[in-house]
Parts: sequence; C-alpha cells; structure tokens
Amino acid sequence: MKHQATLVLAALLAAAPLTFAQAPGAPRSPDPVASAAATTEPTSEYANSIVQALLADPSLADSKITVAPDETTITLTGVTKTQAQMKRVLEIVGGLAGDRKVINVIQPEAMAS
Repeated sequence: MKHQATLVLAALLAAAPLTFAQAPGAPRSPDPVASAAATTEPTSEYANSIVQALLADPSLADSKITVAPDETTITLTGVTKTQAQMKRVLEIVGGLAGDRKVINVIQPEAMAS
C-alpha cells in the first residue's frame, strides 16, 4: 500500500508543472496591484480592506504595493509606474487611515507624470 501511495504521489508531483503551465501566446493574468503583509488580527482585516480599495482602482494598473498596518501606522512599500499613481495610492490609503500615520516607502519608476 505504501508503494502504491508513493507512486501516486510521484505522479502528482511530476504532473504539477504541467497543471500550472500556460499555453504559448496565452495572455498572462496580471499580478495583483496590492497585497497585505503578514499581520495579525485585528490588523489583517484592516489591511485587507485597504488592499481591496487599491485593487478596485483601475488607475493603479501595473503597481505593486504592500500594505503593512499596525496599531498606529500604515506602512506602504512597493513600486508604481508613475508619480501620479503613487499620489493616488496615498489618497486612497489616507482616506482609510483614520488616526493611523501613513508611512510611504513607495518608489515611482517615472518621476514625471
């Protein structure tokens, strides 16, 4: 029985790369604009609400932002394509920050917009 389970596991592991491979020329799904850093309750729910607000804004396409709130601050890290995108992220997060201080460590790729 162990031998059979080992063979099944080996077959599954061998097939895994095929399961996730994309057909040549297939459009690649975009990476998410924002994600939450590992946090604990209750800040994880708060981080997820900020992430959802950033994901909902189409003007932030191709940005990669990480949101890391704690009890007193929200730290934003990552990259935006433009300075305007970085400003938009700050507007969105600032509107959700409440009493928390927003710490911006986002780097825009293009300094002019």
